[in-house]
Amino acid sequence: MKRWMLSSASLLVWLIGCGSNQINPAGKNPPPVPAPTVTIAASQTTITQGQSATLTWSSTNATSCTASNAWSGSEPTSGSTAVIPTSTGNFTYVLTCTGNGNGSGQSSTVVAVNPKPQPAALSLAPIPSITLSLGTKIAQVDLSQFVQGGVAPFAYSLASQTTTTAVDCSLTGSIISSDYAYSGGVNTLMVQVMDSTQASASGTITVTVAAPLVVSPIYGIDFSPYENGQNPGSGAVLSIDEITQRMGLIESVWQLRLDSRVILARRRLRDAEFL
Repeated sequence: MKRWMLSSASLLVWLIGCGSNQINPAGKNPPPVPAPTVTIAASQTTITQGQSATLTWSSTNATSCTASNAWSGSEPTSGSTAVIPTSTGNFTYVLTCTGNGNGSGQSSTVVAVNPKPQPAALSLAPIPSITLSLGTKIAQVDLSQFVQGGVAPFAYSLASQTTTTAVDCSLTGSIISSDYAYSGGVNTLMVQVMDSTQASASGTITVTVAAPLVVSPIYGIDFSPYENGQNPGSGAVLSIDEITQRMGLIESVWQLRLDSRVILARRRLRDAEFL
């Protein structure tokens, strides 16, 4: 009986030994954890300065990731972010990830940044001349229609006018307009435009007020030569009395407002009387 019990105990020990070998055969360690792997890509590999590109990445067997080279800092093991390079050239974005196992994984992508294209130089295209009759206004002129090149937005200014006594013009925004033309003459406008980079350009607009030609129905000649005291037919110098007589005839026939040249002749006559 004792012998049987001993044999049973031996059998039990033998069974336990076999079982332990099945749990960890030959005393081997568990397999190692694989090293992390990383992939990263840019939404655009070529951009213009000032534009952005989106970086997207993922990893396996990683617990943490670190950015380097063209970017920096800790990053999640997967995700995306937008980058905006501040200068031109090639920018390399590197991402390195580590995990619980040995080693690390790394991946990178390159974004090429080209310079912004330079805008054309700011200028104003030639603006057509304008001719008015007395008592009329100019049709509105939009200066923005004549701007070439430059960088918006634009600002406009009316720098000068030569003859506001003929027609007085004004500027609102980019629109040139005028009062009624009330005297013959030519008003040359100097206009300017400035863009957002402070570049400027200028141009001119010629506004001509065409006054009616005053002609004597008696003599059938243009009166304007008499302003200089000469007979347009013979070239002879006329006396003050002769000029005054002709002016009186013309004024009594037409009964109209004399143009600026006749007014100038009158002034010259008055000045001559005081000499």
